[in-house]
Amino acid sequence: MPAQKLHLTLAVLTLRSEQDVQAAKLGLANAAAEFAKEHPGPLNFRLSGLDSDGDTVLFAKVRAEDEASLRSLHRRIQERMLAGEGAVPASTSPASQVAEPEQVQNDQEPITTSSNEKLSRYLTRVLRHDAVRLGLALRSDGSVGLQELLALPFFKSNGFLEKDVEAEVRCNNKQRFQLWTEDGAGRIRASQGHKMKEVVDSELLQPVQRAEDLPVCIHGTYFTKWSPKKKCQVQVWSQIKQEGLKPMGRNHIHFVPHEVGSRTVISGMREDCAVAIYLDVPKALEQGIKLYRSANDVILTRGDESGRIPPALFQSVVEIKSGRCLWPVEEPCIDTTDSETAEEVGQGFHPHVKLAKTSRAHGKARIPKACWQEFRDTDLGPVVVDRLELCRMKADAGGYYQIEASVPLDHRSSQLTSL
Repeated sequence: MPAQKLHLTLAVLTLRSEQDVQAAKLGLANAAAEFAKEHPGPLNFRLSGLDSDGDTVLFAKVRAEDEASLRSLHRRIQERMLAGEGAVPASTSPASQVAEPEQVQNDQEPITTSSNEKLSRYLTRVLRHDAVRLGLALRSDGSVGLQELLALPFFKSNGFLEKDVEAEVRCNNKQRFQLWTEDGAGRIRASQGHKMKEVVDSELLQPVQRAEDLPVCIHGTYFTKWSPKKKCQVQVWSQIKQEGLKPMGRNHIHFVPHEVGSRTVISGMREDCAVAIYLDVPKALEQGIKLYRSANDVILTRGDESGRIPPALFQSVVEIKSGRCLWPVEEPCIDTTDSETAEEVGQGFHPHVKLAKTSRAHGKARIPKACWQEFRDTDLGPVVVDRLELCRMKADAGGYYQIEASVPLDHRSSQLTSL
C-alpha cells in the first residue's frame, strides 16, 4: 500500500447525498474541536508490532498504553458523526425511512434512468404491499388485473396510461414486475418482495430442489443502519449473528445466487451492502427449509418454523470490501454501533494501521506469518497526528480514497478545510 495512503480508520459511514456529506463534515469539525480542547497539541502514539487478520490483512498495532486517547477520539466521532449531527445515510422522508434494526428489505432501490421513478415506486408499493388494501382482486399468484390497476386514481391524476406501465415493466433494471396476457386481459405482478399474506409461494416462485442448483446463496446486509425512530445508527450484523436472519415484515428473507459484485445480480441485494452472509444450502435443505427462485433471479425463503434463518445455517460471513472473515470466528474490527455509554462506545474499536491486504481478486493468496511474526512485538516508532480527514472511497482499485475535507487537531484552529 502506498505510504501516503496509510491511515487509521475511526469510523466508516454511508453518505448518499451531498447533504449527508456536508453534515458529516460539520460533525467531524465539531468532534475535532471538542477533542482538541481536552487534548491540547498533536495526538501522539506509538506503533508496536505487526499482526494479521485471517492471513489476508497485515497491520501495525497501536501500543496498548496509547489506545486511550484514540478511543476518546473514536468516541467523539461516534457521538458527533453517527448520532445525528452527521452521517445520515439516507433521506429521512417517510418514503425512504427504514425499519429497525436490521435486515431491512428497502423498497427504495435505485431507479434506472430509463424508468419513471414515480410510476416505478407506486407499482412497487401496490403490487408488493397494498393491492388488497386498495380493493384490488389479488390472485394467489400475486397478480392483479391490469385494467383494474389502471382504474386507481393515481393513474388518472398523474396522466399514466397502459403504455407507460408496459414501458416500465420492460425497462426496469431490477426486473421488478411481470406483465402478461391471459384470456385476452392483461395481468401484472411484482416478481418478489411481497408483504401480502394472500400470495402463495408455489404459484409465484420456482422451488429449489437440489443444493447443486444453488452453489452460491448470499444475503447482503450492513454493520450498522440508520434508524429514523432512534435518530442514530443501530447495530445490524451484531444482532444477526445472535438472532439470525428474519423477513422483517416481508413474506421472505432475500438472497442472491451469485457472488458479490457479479453483473448477473439483478435484484435482491443493494450495492452498498457491507456484509455478505453465505447460506449453507445443503444444510438448510436437509433441515426442511424451503428455498424458492423468483423470475428476476432472487432466492427467497420463509426460514424455519420460527420464521428465521438461524446463525447455525451460515456457511460463512465476510466483510465485502476487505474479504475479512466475520463468521464463524469474527476478527477484530472497527465497531460502529449505537452504544449509549462511553464505556460501550469504542469497546470493539481496535486501533491499527493497515499495511497490506489481499482480496478476492488475488484468488487464494495469503500473507504468511513468516513475513511478520519476528516483528510481532517490535517497537515500530512514534506517530504524530495533527489532522482528521473525511475521505471518499474511490471506485477504482488503485485510488483507495480521496480526501473530501481536513480538520486540524488544534483547538486554536478547528476550522474545516475543504480540499
